[in-house]
Amino acid sequence: MNKTKLKRYLLINAGFSILSGLGMLLFNEALRNFIGFSSPSVLVYLGIALLIFADLVILSAMKLMDKKWVMLAIIGLDELWVFASLVVVIFNPFNLQIQGRGLILEVAAVIAFFAFMQYKHSKGKSSDSVAHA
Repeated sequence: MNKTKLKRYLLINAGFSILSGLGMLLFNEALRNFIGFSSPSVLVYLGIALLIFADLVILSAMKLMDKKWVMLAIIGLDELWVFASLVVVIFNPFNLQIQGRGLILEVAAVIAFFAFMQYKHSKGKSSDSVAHA
């Protein structure tokens, strides 16, 4: 396990989640107009969820990196975000504009990168690492 790199990617993930969550809360109307989404409450809930997720990721980076279930949960939630994003883009159930679907794909690519790097750097010779899960 490369704890230094793992911690770095966890903190970058948390920072990205904080910025995304705050963006959804502070620029809700502009973001909805850009992506073509009509419901204001969905982005508010997603923004709050991202801020809570960021707290979990920061806590993990500072104290819980050696807990395999925590790392698996973070990686799993990142993967779930990517999967849900692909479903939204492919099936377009909300009739989002093309630039909205593009933004969703770009964010999903960033999140997929975080999940990969977190997994890569959580593997190793720790008795409680993700590699032994």
